[in-house]
Amino acid sequence: IITKYQLNYLGSLQKPLCLQAIERIFTRLTTNKYSKIHNHAPLKIYEIIRAINNSDIIVHYQPQVNIYSKKVVGVEALCRLLHPSKGIISPDLFIDKAENSDLIYHLTMKVLEISFIDLNHWLSKDIKVIVSVNISPAIFNYNNFYNDLIQLCQQYKIPHELICLEITEGILASNEVLELEVISRLAIQGFSLS
Repeated sequence: IITKYQLNYLGSLQKPLCLQAIERIFTRLTTNKYSKIHNHAPLKIYEIIRAINNSDIIVHYQPQVNIYSKKVVGVEALCRLLHPSKGIISPDLFIDKAENSDLIYHLTMKVLEISFIDLNHWLSKDIKVIVSVNISPAIFNYNNFYNDLIQLCQQYKIPHELICLEITEGILASNEVLELEVISRLAIQGFSLS
């Protein structure tokens, strides 16, 4: 399978886990040619705008597993940007610029929409998981965020209790009263907040 699908295989671990086996895997990971991180400069504003307009925002999902039942109970939506020449770009190269402009709103709504489309598909296959999405506190500076989020849930038939909004520790919202009001309204509507 590894050869057939050209997978990047680092090794396997057997139970019970031992520290030396884990260290060997991490050593292979850090010396593996596929693990090299490209040191790109932070993206420019126009590159972020282009990605949003061209639907080059990608959402990867990190599974959240219940260690007792060994079942996937949720996923965390991880935003990436597909750059035409640089490939897949991690958020550390564009989130700061987005947070300091109106792009954070458009980027957040795009990530939510992609996540809701995927969740709607999973629900149609009887796969019920909680989707966690990182939200910058800056999003609460936008009066229409709450209504747009509710409308997006209605559009894709997403139950509020399947959405967890993870408020990041980035910049602070400039309007704390509005932030508290929106957070309270979201909690009343059944969204999880963390």
